[in-house]
Parts: sequence; C-alpha cells; structure tokens
Amino acid sequence: MASIILTLLASLFSLLAITFYKKGKNSKIKKITFLSFFISSMSFFLFSFHVHEKTILVPSLAFLLCFSFKLIRNASKSFFLICLFSLYPLLKRENQHIPYIISMLFIYFFSKMIFNFFQNLKKDYKKEINPINYFSKFIIIFLDKLEYIDIIFIIINHICEKLIPPPEKYPWLYPLINSSFAFAHFILFYMIANIKLYLLIRK
Repeated sequence: MASIILTLLASLFSLLAITFYKKGKNSKIKKITFLSFFISSMSFFLFSFHVHEKTILVPSLAFLLCFSFKLIRNASKSFFLICLFSLYPLLKRENQHIPYIISMLFIYFFSKMIFNFFQNLKKDYKKEINPINYFSKFIIIFLDKLEYIDIIFIIINHICEKLIPPPEKYPWLYPLINSSFAFAHFILFYMIANIKLYLLIRK
C-alpha cells in the first residue's frame, strides 16, 4: 500500500501536466509529454513494489526522448553510467563482469556522442543557455562535473570490492553502497526532470 501511494504521489505532477495542459504549440505539448513519461516511469522504478533491476531500461528509453533540453543533456552521461552501475550486482551474480566493463565503456562514449550531436543541432540551445536563475546555473555546472565524480566513485568501489572483503556482520555492504549511490542519483534526475517540467509549463 505504501509503495502504491508513493508511486502515485511521485508521478502526480507529471500525470496532471500531461492530462490538463493543452495550451501552447504542439512542440511544447510534445516536450511536456516526454518529460512526463520519464518522470512517471522513474516514479514507478523508484517506489513500486518488487521492481526488478532491469526496469531501469524503461526510464532510460524515456530519458532519450528528453534530449532537446539542455538540463537533461547535461545529466545524460552520468545518468547512463549510473543505470548500468545499478545493474552490477545482478550482472555479478551471473558472472558477467567482462560484458559489464564493455557495456560501461560503450555507454559512456555513446552518451558522449549523443550529447555532442544534440549540442551541435543547437535546438533550444539559445533559449536555455541563459537559465532563469542562479540555481539553474548551479545545476548545469554541477551536472557537467558529476560524470567525473561518478567515474572515480565507480572505479574505487570496484577496486575495494575486489580487494577488501565485506565484514562478516555486513555481507551485503557493497550491494548496499551500490543501491544507495544509484538511488541518490535517480532521485536527483527525477527532481531535475520535475523542475524542468515546472519551468516549461510556467513559460
């Protein structure tokens, strides 16, 4: 029951936006639809009951639809890295370490390629290059640096997991670190999408 209430509350703003917002051009309504799709799918992934790790693929697909927003583009490299990192405990149980490393490298460079492609298109870039306030500027600068923080953390985490066994009292320490780190990021991406949706409706 708690998971149902949390999922509905977390997706409520996006559901109201996609249901009742009818003003503006079709392109604006389409952007609101894409953002709402991402927010609702992320809400389901974060708060629904007994969600499988691979369910993150649904928000990932929705995330790709939102690449016309500068704020979303800046989060893309970090987002895809964390998506795969959150799958690591599952891949580890299946002895898929090499596919994990290859996928991590591929996703990182693939997300960089998509990011550069959309930047070069300059769609909505001039509109968004001057954020509404200093908070938006801070978010954009922070997201530019976040991918490097994530890379360093992921490498250190894997090295520690390989060399330092968890305490007997806490055998699931490393999966807990993985889940907590990923959850903090997913909450951040969820909040960024909601902020962008609010700013888009307010225009």
